[in-house]
Amino acid sequence: MIMKKLLKFSFLAILGVLAVVGLTACDSDDASFPSRRVTIFVPFSAGGGTDLVARGIAQAAEDGFPSGIVVENRTGAGGAVGITAGATATADGYTLTALTVESVTLPHMGGVDFTGDSFIPIIMLNEAHSVISVNADSDFHTIEDLLNAQDVRVGNSGVGAIWHLAAAAFADASGADFVHVPYEGATDAITGLLGNHIEAVTVSWPEVAAQVEAGTLRVLAVLAPERISDIEHVPTARELGFDVVVSAWRGKGVPAETPQEVVDELFDIFLEAAQGEYFTNFMANNNLSIDIMNPQEFGARMAQDSALFGELIRDLNLAD
Repeated sequence: MIMKKLLKFSFLAILGVLAVVGLTACDSDDASFPSRRVTIFVPFSAGGGTDLVARGIAQAAEDGFPSGIVVENRTGAGGAVGITAGATATADGYTLTALTVESVTLPHMGGVDFTGDSFIPIIMLNEAHSVISVNADSDFHTIEDLLNAQDVRVGNSGVGAIWHLAAAAFADASGADFVHVPYEGATDAITGLLGNHIEAVTVSWPEVAAQVEAGTLRVLAVLAPERISDIEHVPTARELGFDVVVSAWRGKGVPAETPQEVVDELFDIFLEAAQGEYFTNFMANNNLSIDIMNPQEFGARMAQDSALFGELIRDLNLAD
């Protein structure tokens, strides 16, 4: 009888310990985000502006992710492959997407399984305007030279991607008949230009700055509201008589069902990192501006650009 009582007591004690351990573990899981490695999907190739911003903020924020944070390039279909992967990931905060304007433009073109509402925006980090660039040894010294040429091949970062829309919008305003050539990202398009496979690209200034400074590329026009300080001699499209302004923004987002407390924690981590010395210097060294928006502001910008570019896509007959 005594033995039975001892066994019963031991069994109940063990259950009690297990219960306490289980509760502690559950409490720990709930309270310790992030408790494992976080991944950022980048929908474009390595080396472009979106990739640089993602890698810069990941490095700057590494102290906020004790188990690590990594960047993974998921390229294809003008950004659709990577954005889809991010939209359909588990909504627990451990898979983020480098959100770009393509997250709201591609749905208007059809053929994708996500919309702007597929994500909760966390933070916007950067905005960059398009510039029209050519090889420095080409015969194109002014935008008029380019417009007067025949069968000009203009590279972009993918069908329906923002730099495709930039070229299409400028062609529409100027009456040019460009041949649009898609690549997996801005870096690949620039490589195609340097190899003389195309005649121009409409990617952002930071993405061609190194080549321009090295004397291998030349910028003919800026699709921005005003001239860019680093290349103040280059006119805007508006100054040339074409009312075209096109920019890309870059930030971070998570799948739509992600818990609010996780979104808040991620915003706090990235905001602190974005305001720190490392990220500030990294962005300056790569000719990238820092343009921060919180989740509410970023969400409003996404909705605004969805309407703006949706109309442009319809006007240019780019929708399926």
